[in-house]
Amino acid sequence: STLIDFIGMPQRRTYVLIDEVQRLENPGLFLKGLYDLGLPIKLLVSGSSSLEMRSKVRESLSGRKRLIRLGGLGWPEFQTAKQGVGDWREFLIYGGYPAVVLADDPSEKRRLLLEYFESYLDRDIDSFLRVDRLDVFRQLIRLLGFQTGSLVNLNELAGSCQVSRDTMSRYLSYLEETFVVRRLEPFSRNPRKEISKMPKVFFADCGWRNLVSAGFTEWDERTDRGGILESAVEQWLRDRFPLASVHFWRSQAKAEVDFVVDDGGQLHAYEVKASRPSRPTVSRSLRSFVKSYRPASATLINLALDDEVDVEGLTVRFASFPGCLLE
Repeated sequence: STLIDFIGMPQRRTYVLIDEVQRLENPGLFLKGLYDLGLPIKLLVSGSSSLEMRSKVRESLSGRKRLIRLGGLGWPEFQTAKQGVGDWREFLIYGGYPAVVLADDPSEKRRLLLEYFESYLDRDIDSFLRVDRLDVFRQLIRLLGFQTGSLVNLNELAGSCQVSRDTMSRYLSYLEETFVVRRLEPFSRNPRKEISKMPKVFFADCGWRNLVSAGFTEWDERTDRGGILESAVEQWLRDRFPLASVHFWRSQAKAEVDFVVDDGGQLHAYEVKASRPSRPTVSRSLRSFVKSYRPASATLINLALDDEVDVEGLTVRFASFPGCLLE
């Protein structure tokens, strides 16, 4: 009633934004009751703790809600925030958290990232989930940072952290549920010849990944350029194909395509190279995938070349980063 008294009884559609909704005593019941009044009010509800919000919104709200996962800024938004003169190297090193993007001083960017990370560990992981081995959880995040874009073996991670595989699997699930990392499952229709079980893991934000593992070294001095570039492309693909599933492809003979997007049965293949090719050369791995699966499109993202070449009757496109992310 207090909210209705505040906004009155609107005669036309009114938009109401409620932040940190998880702090209400019973947010699910509150939202359901407000919706069922039938007022011309559109509610936009957000919360900084996804786990706490989900635990408190016990009502399903089926047919009454639409969920939007709000991530960091993508490259187009980064460019807007930087008034069209953003440096893609800065984007790849410090990520897309809005306050971090808007901070000019690199030391302030690092301070903000550290503050967000420690707050996440304290609020979501320690206080809410009550993880019994916070030291192991920290170690897992660090190890995953170093393995960005590589196959992840839970048994090896468990051995490195000296915990059970079940514990490691549970901690990885926590990271996924809190939108820190995303698991990429292999694409396979021939398990005898292709990897079908071992996943890859990507961080949702490059800044967090660099904070917990590789640091903030300048782009030209880094040895992990390929992994960071893949992370940015993975984020872009999730935004570009919101209803599709994103995978990678790897054969038992170690032929690999970085990303395979399955958009309702229509396949799109992407390779990512942190290099500056002078002419369009297609790898044997991509040729093999094109021949086997006949995707609708195939793109090789790189740092310099825009071109096209025919492979098995398919036009393979070479697209330069970051311009291709504006599509």
